[in-house]
Amino acid sequence: MDPTVVYEETDHVLSAGNRLTFVSDGVIEATSLPRKELFGFDRTLAISTHSACAIAEAVSLFGKGAPQADDITVMTITYT
Repeated sequence: MDPTVVYEETDHVLSAGNRLTFVSDGVIEATSLPRKELFGFDRTLAISTHSACAIAEAVSLFGKGAPQADDITVMTITYT
């Protein structure tokens, strides 16, 4: 965090049954071997309705054998 940067805030109200999933850039930028292909936005979107654990596992399997350059963080908030 840079104390000189002004960060934008956004409010969002979840309704009952809604779920919001956050992923770090390490999810998008996870790289596979040997093709050095990124996990990317399309794959992330395709599994975005899965549990946080399932998303993190999918990303880890995708990057298996490649050096991990960033964190893989996934957090899901569900309003029940």
